[in-house]
Amino acid sequence: MSDKDMLDVTLSEIRGPFDSLWANICGPNGREVFEELKRFNRREPCWVKRQPKPAKPKKVLSVLLERGEPIILPAIGRFIVMEKFRPGETVDGIRVSHLNDNFKRYLLPKVEGDRAAEALVVNNLRKDSRDSVIIPALGGAEKVEVSLGQYWEFLKTADQNLGYAAYIRDIDGTLWAVHAFWHDDGLHVGADSLDDSGGWGASTHFLSR
Repeated sequence: MSDKDMLDVTLSEIRGPFDSLWANICGPNGREVFEELKRFNRREPCWVKRQPKPAKPKKVLSVLLERGEPIILPAIGRFIVMEKFRPGETVDGIRVSHLNDNFKRYLLPKVEGDRAAEALVVNNLRKDSRDSVIIPALGGAEKVEVSLGQYWEFLKTADQNLGYAAYIRDIDGTLWAVHAFWHDDGLHVGADSLDDSGGWGASTHFLSR
């Protein structure tokens, strides 16, 4: 700033506003004050109410399913199913209270190998439907298949007010519809054959890639 520019502004006039500005920057709302100061220096409007960015709309796969945001699951080491799904016990913060006969016979004996970290998605079923319709809508068997280790890892932090289903292969490689719902006594887990499933109610949530 030149001497000519300073002719109409005395040092005493500058001191008061400068001290106030510095006090505000050092205060609890300092970041906000500093950002507005930068806008002032750029000759942009300052201290105007800015509208929040609109929420990103959720992707809708079809009228059948609403696709959620990706969830990153960590890498999983050797997963021994019967060490985690133990009725009457609490493991990793999950109390399993019931396993149906299909799960105990076909999935409980399973031991899975290491899995790398992977992103999965929770899809909300928007209307009652059956596996034969849901699986193609999610992209087919390769897209819907997850491991029991991934399912367990997801359930550790899942919303216990909701029910979750996943398509998981058993010890013989057969794909099953596995479901988990929380009740007062803990988590109830079951497995249904795709041929015998009676269908799923709206608001059931499905894991997929």
